[in-house]
Amino acid sequence: MGSRSSHGARTNGVWCTVTGDERAQRDVLSLLVPGVPAGELPRLRERLGGEGLPRPAAGSGPGGGGCGTDGGAPSPAGALRAALAAPRPSGLGPLAAAARKAGPLDDDLVLALLERARPARTLPALLGEEVRPDGLTAARLRELAARHPGADPARWRGLHDALATHRGTLPELLAAEPEAAPEPADGPAPLPPRSVPATLALLLEHTAPEQTAAALRALPDAAVRELLAGGSLPGPALTAAVAGHGDSRSRTALAAHPRLDARVLKQLVAADDPAVNAAVYRNPRCTPSLRRAIAHRLDRVPLDEGLRAELLSPGADVPATWHTPLLACGDPGLVARALRRGVRRAAQRHALVRVWESRGPDAVRRLLSDASARPHLHAQVRAEAEAALEEPDGAARLRADGEPYDDPAALPRLLRTVRGTSTLRDLLNEPYAHDFPALAAAHRQSPFMPKAAEELLRHEDATDADRADLLLNVLNAPWRTGGRYGGNTAPPARRLADEPLDDAAPEWAEGMVRAGLLDPAALVHPARPAARAAGALAALAERGLLTDDARRALHSAVRDHLAGRPDAWAALLRMLPGFTGSLAELVAAAGQAAAPTPPAAPPAAPDSAAPDSGAPAGRPRRPGPAAVRAQTPGTPEFPGEPRGERQRAALGALDLLIRLAPGDAPLPDDPGSLRYLARHHPADNPGGESPAWLVKACEAAGIAPEDGWHTPPPRAQALAEPARARDAGAAGHTLETAYLHGVLRADDLLRTLPAPWLVRRPHDWYRLAFPVAWENALAAFLDHELGDDPDAWLYLAAAAREEMRTETRRPPHGATWPELLERSRTRTGAPRRRTGRPWRTTRPSITARPPATPRPPPPTRPCGSSPTATTCGCGHWAPCWAWRGPAP
Repeated sequence: MGSRSSHGARTNGVWCTVTGDERAQRDVLSLLVPGVPAGELPRLRERLGGEGLPRPAAGSGPGGGGCGTDGGAPSPAGALRAALAAPRPSGLGPLAAAARKAGPLDDDLVLALLERARPARTLPALLGEEVRPDGLTAARLRELAARHPGADPARWRGLHDALATHRGTLPELLAAEPEAAPEPADGPAPLPPRSVPATLALLLEHTAPEQTAAALRALPDAAVRELLAGGSLPGPALTAAVAGHGDSRSRTALAAHPRLDARVLKQLVAADDPAVNAAVYRNPRCTPSLRRAIAHRLDRVPLDEGLRAELLSPGADVPATWHTPLLACGDPGLVARALRRGVRRAAQRHALVRVWESRGPDAVRRLLSDASARPHLHAQVRAEAEAALEEPDGAARLRADGEPYDDPAALPRLLRTVRGTSTLRDLLNEPYAHDFPALAAAHRQSPFMPKAAEELLRHEDATDADRADLLLNVLNAPWRTGGRYGGNTAPPARRLADEPLDDAAPEWAEGMVRAGLLDPAALVHPARPAARAAGALAALAERGLLTDDARRALHSAVRDHLAGRPDAWAALLRMLPGFTGSLAELVAAAGQAAAPTPPAAPPAAPDSAAPDSGAPAGRPRRPGPAAVRAQTPGTPEFPGEPRGERQRAALGALDLLIRLAPGDAPLPDDPGSLRYLARHHPADNPGGESPAWLVKACEAAGIAPEDGWHTPPPRAQALAEPARARDAGAAGHTLETAYLHGVLRADDLLRTLPAPWLVRRPHDWYRLAFPVAWENALAAFLDHELGDDPDAWLYLAAAAREEMRTETRRPPHGATWPELLERSRTRTGAPRRRTGRPWRTTRPSITARPPATPRPPPPTRPCGSSPTATTCGCGHWAPCWAWRGPAP
């Protein structure tokens, strides 16, 4: 079950191939080694060769303190209490942040902050989310709000005006009952700090709804907007008070908050206020069904004039999601604007029926003759509507022949079978009746596709139970059932017990853990196979989502089966790729498969060292390399080929040492070492070619690599390779390796590669180095050629836009940037810019290396003689020079 796919890993700034097995081994070691006592690490590192062995953080091993304090220092909460006990507390911000980070604050400590912190407007930042609705602090806030400002608008306005300058505590300010500041004679009052509305929100969250409504009516417009429309989401009590008791201004402000739940937006729409409806319609959280509800009630609540003008303006940058809900509103002008977005014939027919039923047949005739709408109506729909206009019951016949949009059972039936995203978009945007209890029941019976669940998750009629079912479907999407992309509402525990994890395990696990639906300890057991479970656990650890229970389960497995047994660790890494059980079962199996631990040798006597050994008394002398070779019969054993980051860096490290050595450095002569070095991956060769010293040493020892020596292609051949690649993504790896090894420079990229590739680059190019060099070269080139001439830049932009329209992403891929610049000058007659300074791209590539010592050319072979051949008799340069690794 081990994955053999290859991944890009960065080693010392160079991208190389890391196989799935190596990644799994690295993940397992990163999870299990923190459970190894520090005294065992040297022996374990020696047994495993140090490959990928992480160094545990201080205190992370068994016995490590992990979370405590050093030397009896006070806890963060204790330090905060001590600061509050001072006559005039100061410096509370960092102390409160550290205390909240260490864990939830005690209610009495939160109450002390409320009573002692100064100035008053710092309270929201100090308290954070620590005020519990049923705690002492919440009760104290309710008491203060009811006793002092209460329902008096003037007192709330005075509190607002005094908060910015008051230096005392909040109880002191409320007891003073300050009066409102007079209006300045020279213009509007300056805006107060944002901490002022935040402090008012803290009080209003603990105020009766009628008092909240009175307070909001007294506050300035800017304060209401900051309270309700900006920053953090208002608390549930404040939100409910505005939705149930607020005026048009406060409801409009609340409806503009970009993070407001769709269920609250629906409550605001129930006020039947055109201004509030307009704010809801513009809100990014407003669902298509809620926008349709607003549009379908125009006979009762007219559309806000500003929103109507925005929807009908041909130059307004209005998203399509604002227009499609207007299809069935019955208003001819709005329907005509919605038809221009392009909809299915069934929706076009229904739109005409609604106009007929709302405004009569004459409105349909005018719509059919409207020059802005007629081109967007299908010819068959126009013919049917024109024929129906000649009949007495034409509207009924059109409706009977159309889609059953008003049938509540239609949408659940269609969502059960839909699989395409474009069809799903049509179903959710067209005016189907939304009976959400029926939709939720249909989803529980036969889960919809995950994208449909994701859209319905935000629905204004969804209950908490409905959202929980839909969320499970969305979070289960990365882990496909039987390789099929479909709906799945099985809870995580059941899936882990019944199904093996796939390659999407990290993404799936992260989503489930963040939603609070999965305990990471379940990935230790029963999740399987072990390699994928380890990948998911390692991803959680990187994001700080690994729980203490999961860590304890891992450390317990190490203590019970691997502690003090390096051979068991080696067996674990050997068994990992093909192991089908859980990670806990793998650790237990490795402990059983390893040989029993031999008894430790008695320590050497203090006088056992030879007199001339130079070793400290009581410590045996460590044998040198010659002694080790003499004691080991035969040739030393080496891996089949370098694997992992450290082993693959060996050739580059030796090449650097030999080049830095003064004079002629001695070359390696051990046959096993030379065979090992000769099997290096082509991408690991310094400069893209086999080092001359390695070729010389291997020839002297009579060793030749199976695939021949590697040599970089000529620059022209490397530049021609992208044109033969199947697409831009495939060409990117070739270009990357050629650029990193100095075969291509930034100027070569600029004058050879098509401009559309840089604008619409493949997603996997963002991790490569050559696009950055290409961008830098282009910036220097355009700065030299165009300078600050705005017309020249606009001409180039127009030429680039035209090129983007015709580009196909297939060879020959389009014009280069210098060619586009020349084209823009040729068509416009724009003069060349002369700066008086030569143009250069960027500093020379640091990846280029000096010429190596000349050597005979590598042996050639006919095409196809080896799947890893780099040169062949007919002169082809195989792309595997740029990137060779296990097949994906």
